[in-house]
Amino acid sequence: MGDGESPRINYVGITPGETEEQSRTVRTSTLQMLSAELFGTKVVPRLIIVLFLGDFLFKGGDTMVIIDELKSVQRFNNSTKAAHFHKTGVGEYQHGDVFWDIPLASIRKIIKSHYQDVSYDDIETLLASEVHEVRLSGFLILTELMNCLNEKQKPRLVGFYLEHLDQCNGWDLVDLSAPAILGTYILIVNESGVLDVLAKSENLWHRRVAIVSTLKLIRNKDLDPTYRIVKILLQDREDLIHKACGWMLREAGKQNRNRLNRFLQKYYNQIPRTTLRYAIEKHEISERLAIMKGNFREV
Repeated sequence: MGDGESPRINYVGITPGETEEQSRTVRTSTLQMLSAELFGTKVVPRLIIVLFLGDFLFKGGDTMVIIDELKSVQRFNNSTKAAHFHKTGVGEYQHGDVFWDIPLASIRKIIKSHYQDVSYDDIETLLASEVHEVRLSGFLILTELMNCLNEKQKPRLVGFYLEHLDQCNGWDLVDLSAPAILGTYILIVNESGVLDVLAKSENLWHRRVAIVSTLKLIRNKDLDPTYRIVKILLQDREDLIHKACGWMLREAGKQNRNRLNRFLQKYYNQIPRTTLRYAIEKHEISERLAIMKGNFREV
């Protein structure tokens, strides 16, 4: 698949009347299939795909209403504040992005009124916008739908999310969508291999999706994927990845402090300093000082 080429994938449905084991097998294979078609990885060849969902789950038609409502609460166009938090300068990771400086609470309030009335085509229109907050509204709609769809409908939404991952090109877009969508689905299917694929991507935002998605797993006491993905990203050069890895390690440490400390000691010489600082923010100050110096005997 060439650079910039938009892949088209078939979404996986579940046939009515199948057993829970059969259903889980298909759902588990869904992520393997999606990662293969989107990112060129190998998958288990034995998979029967049954398409039973129509083109639309919802009636659609609210796109312009949503955009108009967002416009009505915009404060500035490309504000200095947005430029500071999102690095929009020449050569920076979000150069050229357009900001309306809309509070997150206002965006959530707007999409709460419309998310049940939009189609996937509507969401695709929102995600294609040059305006950051309009794209964010599209991803927030997907997170709302993820909460209300049944397990037979969720694979299609996850497929749609992965297909449009290139539009998830901001730390807030990633952080507000990845755990709720991809993290939730991984919990359902108990298959996290797609995270390894994303973690090895050349795309900064794909890599951030990989690690931040594990937040949902951490909160459900599944720490293994977090440590596995952090190890893949130890040599990453991007500060946004260093911060995200440190954040997830800190969250994992809330579940098991000893495991975190053992990991930090083992990989101390490889862990970026930013990651290390973020990871130990909840430690006592004396422990933080010791760990930053590589002294784990006092921890």
